[in-house]
This record gives sequence, structure tokens and C-alpha cells, in this order.
Amino acid sequence: MLTLAERTGALDGDGPGEEHIVDEPADRALARRAAAEAMVLLRNEAPTVAAAEPAAAAAEPILPLAPAALRRVAVIGPNAARLTREGGGSAHVEPVHTSHPLDALTERLAPFDIEVRHHPGCAIHKRLPPLERAGCGPITVAYHRDPGAVALDRPADNAAAPAPAPERTAPSATTRLTWFEDPLGADGEAAFGARLRTTLPIDRTGTWTFGLAAVGDAVLDIDGVTVIDNRSQPIGGGFFGFGKGELTAEVSLEAGRTVRIEARLQRPVIHNAVSGLQIGAYGPELRDPVADAVDVAAGCDVAIVVVGTNDEWESEGWDRDSLHLPGRQDELISRVAEACPRTVVVLNSGSPVAMPWRDEVPAVVMAWFPGQEGGDALTDILLGTVEPSGRLPVSFPQLLEDTPAVEHHPGRNGVAAYTERRLVGHRWYGTVGRDPLFPFGFGLGYARLELVDAGVVAPHRVRVRVHNPSDRNGCEVIQVYVHADDRSALAADHPDQVLAGFAKVAVAAGATEDVEVDLDPRSFTTWDADRHGWVPAGARFELRVGRSSSDVAHRLVVADPAGPAVQG
Repeated sequence: MLTLAERTGALDGDGPGEEHIVDEPADRALARRAAAEAMVLLRNEAPTVAAAEPAAAAAEPILPLAPAALRRVAVIGPNAARLTREGGGSAHVEPVHTSHPLDALTERLAPFDIEVRHHPGCAIHKRLPPLERAGCGPITVAYHRDPGAVALDRPADNAAAPAPAPERTAPSATTRLTWFEDPLGADGEAAFGARLRTTLPIDRTGTWTFGLAAVGDAVLDIDGVTVIDNRSQPIGGGFFGFGKGELTAEVSLEAGRTVRIEARLQRPVIHNAVSGLQIGAYGPELRDPVADAVDVAAGCDVAIVVVGTNDEWESEGWDRDSLHLPGRQDELISRVAEACPRTVVVLNSGSPVAMPWRDEVPAVVMAWFPGQEGGDALTDILLGTVEPSGRLPVSFPQLLEDTPAVEHHPGRNGVAAYTERRLVGHRWYGTVGRDPLFPFGFGLGYARLELVDAGVVAPHRVRVRVHNPSDRNGCEVIQVYVHADDRSALAADHPDQVLAGFAKVAVAAGATEDVEVDLDPRSFTTWDADRHGWVPAGARFELRVGRSSSDVAHRLVVADPAGPAVQG
């Protein structure tokens, strides 16, 4: 904390001053570079081609894309036009702008006269989307210091009385409101009432679904009729555990009319400053969106399917309960790939997902939650202006049941045993012999580099020679794992291997580079509870040099962690 305070100037004079926004071209460029270099190319094969196409075309991996060979490109998926740049909760920071994949690809392909077609394919919302996404009118929120001034029960027409004047009325850009301090400016934990009003033009006839979530008691009216009342709903369903989860109601509406929407909230005093009122809506689907997306992709030279999660699925306060992509995304990928063999899947999520369609598509890119420059960074990767150099910092399991914690989470009778002990992540998969979908440290590049030689050059230091036989500049992340040869004296949860060091090296086309990897001395030890200290984990160790926890190019045996290699 002191290091951060010193770096930001908080210890100098009066401190760093008021919070302000900095938007500099150099900062945008850095964010774009960081996002691109963090993306991981998980798969890059030659697409399946028709028998009439030249055999040479089938030999080339689909990425990077060659714009000169493209006429029509489909950009499909729920995250294509609206990238998820970050997780929810305290991870959320509102940037000056966000680069989205659809916009970035359209701009970069425009000079080549390439037609870009788009369809979202399916919805992935966990809570109903806010009303502004459905095109609602201006949103106003009136605030009252006395929660009782906002009546939740609508009075009979002959008993209606003028409502008390609010202390403050303010416009809002969204119907998804969360307050971290009192909206009327009071210090501490203050009660208040709120009344949100807007209108919604109805563009489709059918059954509309409306949703309401709040901290406190709240109701939602459509054209003066209460359709949702959460007063009987228990606390604990949202807003960091202080609010009530979303309730929904279905309302039949006809196209061409505009409905009045009003939400009323009574927020009591609770031992936290968090407050919230969120209203959502989702209209009827008159056509099958997946089928429409398949039709869009069928006539294109390549389909880029941007799928994933969002800050509703990945946030602080809760976990995902499945590795599968939300909604119909798995179906969307399979059906698009069937219609367009040249399909590239882009995963826009913050954590691993299941890939039942992996062998159906020639390319998969893990884009993570890449921040505000994510769309342009992704385009840099897809078009090859940036070499893929990201490597997985976690293992991707094939099934949820393969993960080390599944047998113990969330525990029993309020107790979590953590019986996997030290076998977490890559330590688990290698020790118990379960093959992950993609191993820890995995990542491909467009240039395939070779680890031609390796040796120990100093205590806890390995030198690796890397050659690039390809015709483009490349990058590799050299990884060294330590394995204790004799496990007889080690505890059952001592990992089969642990990552001891890694180094990233750029190698020009046709060149060879030597890179040195420093190894953590702690990797050669184990904790002795009786002696209360670290002790050697054995007398002989195997150093596994490779590209991932599963891809070993060289094995070096050392008789002493600080000594020379005795066997190659």
C-alpha cells in the first residue's frame, strides 16, 4: 500500500489531488498492446474445404486472415457488437471509450471493400437487459428522504392525493442503478425513497418479460398496473447480498403503442451504504435468432463468432455454476460452423469455458476480458499485425468434474475441507493424471518456434536456444517445471511438477536466440511442519523445459538444485 501511495504521489504534500480522467494516445496504445499480447491462440487449423477447392488451400491454417482473399465476413455472436471489457462488481471501471469487435473489424476491412455482415445469434443475459437497450424514453428518478413518501400500494382513484414533492429529481442514462452512497448526500446509513419513471415504445406484438431487483421493498407498474411486487421476496439475491434478487413478470403488449413504466422503492436503513434499483425488459423473439445467424454466415467466406460471458455471470459475490457458455451459444457455434467451415471462435470471458464444439471449428482465440481497447486488439490478432504470444495462466478442464475443488465445494454443513491441499491448478492435473482440455501455459503462435537445446548454466538458471525457421517474426514463452525424482519421502499432496520459472523471447524470422530462465529456489523444496521450515524435496530433480505444463521439449536431471546437469 505504501509503495502504491508513493508511486501515485499520495505521500507528497497534499497528495495526488482530485480524481480525474486521463485519456492519452500513448495510454490507449499501451492498453491495446497489453490486450493483444494477453490473448491466447488455442487452435489454428486448416478449415475443411470442398473437394473442388485446391488442396493447397486446405493446408494453410485459417489464421491470420488475408483480407485480399475475402469478399464477405460474418461477425456473429452476442459479444460481437458489445464486447465485455471487464468483470462486474469492484472490477468495473467506466472507460472513456470501448472498442468493440464488430466496429473494429468493419473499420479495418473497409479499405479492402469487404462486406461485413452481423447478427448477435442469441442472448446471454442473466438479468433482463436494462430498458435503454430496448429504446426507452428519457429516464428520471425522484428521491425522497422519507421512504414512506413513495407509496408502494396504488390508492383507489377516489382516494388519490398529491404525492409529496421530492427532495431531488435527476435524469439517468440507465434503469440499472446502483448507489454506493446516499443519493441525497447524507453521511452514513440513511433511508430514502425513489421513484423511477420512463416510457417504452413497443415494437413487437407478443409477450414481453419485465424484471425488477432492488435493495429494499419495490414495485413495478406498467401503464398504472402493478406487475411486480418484491415485498415478500427474501434478502440475499443481489447487490452484494444486501438486496433482493430479480423478479420477473410477463405482459402481453401490442406493437405501435408506448407504455408508461414506473418503479417505486423504499430503501430502509441497513448496515451498508449499497443501494440499488434495477428494471429490465426483453421483448418476444418472433424468429429463431440462431437460425437467422446461420443464414448470415452461410454466404460468407469466413465467420468470426464472438461468444462468452459478461459482468452478470462473472463478478464478485458469486461463482458460475457451470463451465458451459450461457444461453444457446454452444448451439450457435456448432450450427454456424456447419454452414461456414471457415469459422473462428473468439471467447470473450474471464475464465475457462467448456468447448464441446472445439473439433468442429478450425480456430479458437481466448480474448479474456480485454479492457477498453479489446476490439482493436482482437483485430490485430485476427489479421496478424500482432503475433499471438499469450499463454494460459490457468488450466482449462474438459469437464467441471475434472477440477480439483469439485468434490469439496461448497462444502458440507458449513465447512469447506479444501482436501485438494496443494494440488491446485496444473499441480492437480499432472499429479492425478487427468488431461485438461488445454494445459497451463499453453498457447500457439503463427510462427512455430523450435526449442533446439537446453542446459543448466548456473545454480537455478537454465539456458534455452530457440530457433525460428518460419518466414515471420515469432515469440515463445519458455517454461521450466521441476519434478522431484524420488517421491517416497514426500507427502501425498506434493505436486508431480511445479512451475519454477519462465521467460518470454522474441525471435526474428530465420534467427536463433538464447534465453536464460531463472528458477525459483523454493521450487526444489517442501515444507516440513515438524521443523517449521523449508527442506529439500529430494536429492535428484528433473527440469522439464517446454512450452506448457504438458509440452516438454528437453529434460535435464540435476543431482543438486544448485549443481550442474548430470544427464540430458
